[in-house]
Order: sequence, then structure tokens, then C-alpha cells
Amino acid sequence: MSAFLQLPPRVHLGAGSLEETGTAIKRLEARRVLICTDSSLRKLGMTKALEDCIAKTGVDIEITDQVMAEPSIEDVEKTLASVPGGNIDLLIGLGGGSVMDTAKLISVLLGAPYTIQDILKNSAPARKQVPTLMIPTTCGTG
Repeated sequence: MSAFLQLPPRVHLGAGSLEETGTAIKRLEARRVLICTDSSLRKLGMTKALEDCIAKTGVDIEITDQVMAEPSIEDVEKTLASVPGGNIDLLIGLGGGSVMDTAKLISVLLGAPYTIQDILKNSAPARKQVPTLMIPTTCGTG
């Protein structure tokens, strides 16, 4: 039986991994970073350490904390609408599976000439518009 496994280009894990965020920002030459998370994590202060790491790089930080658990198409559209205008050079998903899935979908939709409904009908034109960095806060339930 054969198998195929494709991993992200870079994976950092273990103590101090969050500090690698600054390295990624510099490598990607990002000037404006969007953190995509949920309101609970933000209220608990879990975005603070990430914001501090990013602030050290001197880039602009935007945050959307509108991600819902098990988001519907409408929820993703609402989150996308909450994204501040302007050019985003890097999108960081901080949270569980719903946050990371929503962040990845936003990276495909942000500034694109198509909508969610368009890519549900035909995914061929869908392309990542913004690089992503995912920071999971859970091990997942899978």
C-alpha cells in the first residue's frame, strides 16, 4: 500500500517556537500582518504574546477576532468583511481548527476576484492570495 504525505514548507515546534514568528515575517518581507483568531482567545489574552513578538519586527498588526466555532459560509464571509482594508502581507491563524480553516480560506479570498460561492462551484481558479502562518492552540479532535 502506498501513501503520500505533504507537509507545510516549514514547521517549528517546542518551547520558544512563537519567537520564530519574527523570523518568518522578515523572511517574507511582510509589512502588514493580520492575526485571525476568535474572541475567546483574545479576551483570555492569548494573542498578547504573539502581538509582542510581531511588534518587535516593527510591522503593522491588524486583528480580526470574529471567527466562530464550526463556521458556516456566512460566518466566514462576516469574518472576511471584518478584515481591515489595505494590503495584508501575511495572515496568521491563532487558534483551533475552525480558526485555522477560516484563516486559510480568507488567505484564498482576500482581494480575489471570486467569492466562496464561486469556488464551491469551481475551485480551479482558487489561489492563495496571502501567505499564511498557522499557530495551533489545541491538538485537535481528529
